[in-house]
Amino acid sequence: MGNRVEGKVALVAGAGSIAPGWSNGRAASVLYAREGAKVFAADIRLETAQETKEIIDGEGGECTTFQVDVSNAGARVCGGGLPAKGLRLFEVGFLASGNGCSGWQGLLE
Repeated sequence: MGNRVEGKVALVAGAGSIAPGWSNGRAASVLYAREGAKVFAADIRLETAQETKEIIDGEGGECTTFQVDVSNAGARVCGGGLPAKGLRLFEVGFLASGNGCSGWQGLLE
């Protein structure tokens, strides 16, 4: 792999996995880390984001986790919702969404 995103911060929503194995968000997080990004892994289930962090850390990458429900507009993913220490005061280079929805109700509102 190269270093196409070296020094950038990748904020990945849905970085965990609801089932054993790999989700799109987990795969994206690990690939971004392999390409040199610092990964900010957000998920509704913190323990699954931490599993992603363990993979990234084990490969020598850098990852910080945060629990958030991105299906809830009141969660304020950006603005006051993310702790500055989590972002380590780096400029976020890009955002990625690997999260899925388990129902349509929230999308129709």
